[in-house]
Amino acid sequence: MMGSLQQQGYALRQALVRLARAPVAHLFTVLVISLSLAVPLVLYRLVSDLGALARAQAGPPQLTVFLRMDASEALITSTRTALQARPDLEAVRYVSPDAALQDIRRSTRMEDVLAGLDGNPLPGAFVVRPRQGEPEGLVTLQKALRALPGVDLVQFDAEWARRLYALGQLSERGVLMLGGVLVAGLLSVVVNTLRLQILAAREEIEVCKLMGASNAFVRRPFVYFGVLQVLLGSLLAMGLAELARWSINQASTDWLAPLGVHLQLQAPDALEWASLLGWAVMMGWLASAATVAAFLRQLRST
Repeated sequence: MMGSLQQQGYALRQALVRLARAPVAHLFTVLVISLSLAVPLVLYRLVSDLGALARAQAGPPQLTVFLRMDASEALITSTRTALQARPDLEAVRYVSPDAALQDIRRSTRMEDVLAGLDGNPLPGAFVVRPRQGEPEGLVTLQKALRALPGVDLVQFDAEWARRLYALGQLSERGVLMLGGVLVAGLLSVVVNTLRLQILAAREEIEVCKLMGASNAFVRRPFVYFGVLQVLLGSLLAMGLAELARWSINQASTDWLAPLGVHLQLQAPDALEWASLLGWAVMMGWLASAATVAAFLRQLRST
C-alpha cells in the first residue's frame, strides 16, 4: 500500500516538473482547453435561458374551448367537471357570453356595431391551460377536447407553438454540436501535447524499460500530466464562464431592462460544476492513457 502511494506521488511530482519546464507553452494549452469548455457552457446556458424568457414573454399556451350556442347550464357544468378532471390541464376558466362581450367592448372601439346587434352572438367558452407545452401534445389535447359533448370548436395556434418549440430545440442542438466539435478539439490538444512530451522523453522511457520498469510505471507520469492540464483548463473554464455570465447579466441590466426585458443567466449549481470537472478529468485521463498505451505498443513492436 505504501509503495503504491509512493509511486503515485512520484508520478505526480514528475508531471508537475514537466509542467514547470515550459510554463508559457503549457499555459497556452490550458487556455485552449478552458475556451473549449467555457464557450459551449456559456452558449448552452444563454440559449436555455433565452428560450425560457421567450416562453415567458409569449405566455403559457392556452386553448379556448367554445361551446354550442344552445349549451344549457347542465351541459356547461358537466363540461367544466370533465375539463377539471383531466390530469393534463393545469387551469380551467369559464368565460360566459356576457363577459366575453364586455371584454370586446373594453378592448375595441366598436360600440356602434355592438349596439346594433339584436342579441349576444358569442357562445360560452372555457379557457384552459395545459401542463405541457410540446406542440404534438397540444395538438393531441386539442383533438381530445373537441370530442367532448357540447363542444363546437377548440381554438389553438398550433403552428406558432410548433415554431417556437422547434426553434428552441434547434438552438440547443446547435450548441451541443458546437460543444462536440470543441471537445474534439480539446482532446486533440491533449493528445498532441502529450505526444510531444512522450517523444521528448523517448530515450528516458527506453532506459526505464531496459531497467525493467513496468508499463504502468512509465505511463503514470504522462497520464497525470494530461489530467493536470485538463483539470487546470476546467478550473479556468469555470472562471471564464462566470465572468461571461456576469458580463451578459450586466449588459442585460443596462440595455434590456429599460425595455421591460429581464434576462439574467443562472449560475450552474455545485452538482453541475462537479459534473463538468468529473467529465473533463475522465476524458483527459482516457485520452492520456490511450496515447501513452499506443506509444508503448509502438515501442514494443520496434
